Amino acid sequence: MDAEVTIQFQKILKKQGIKFMMSSKLKSGVNNREKGVSLIIDTPKGEQALDSDVVLLSIGRKPFTEGLQLEKAGLTSNGRG
Repeated sequence: MDAEVTIQFQKILKKQGIKFMMSSKLKSGVNNREKGVSLIIDTPKGEQALDSDVVLLSIGRKPFTEGLQLEKAGLTSNGRG
């Protein structure tokens, strides 16, 4: 269900003008400007300069299941937690 919600939510945000740049990396520091920010990112299509009002940088997440005693509930975790 998470995948379905994610896809639909991303469509809604795109309609509102939010641009998603998956699999991209920040190459140079963020330069604050009077109105917004300027930065250089490395995308699958190559290096790109970006000027924006606001930037949200997300680097992913890692599960923290240590100490939850999953085995007592009959659960096992994979290599990713």
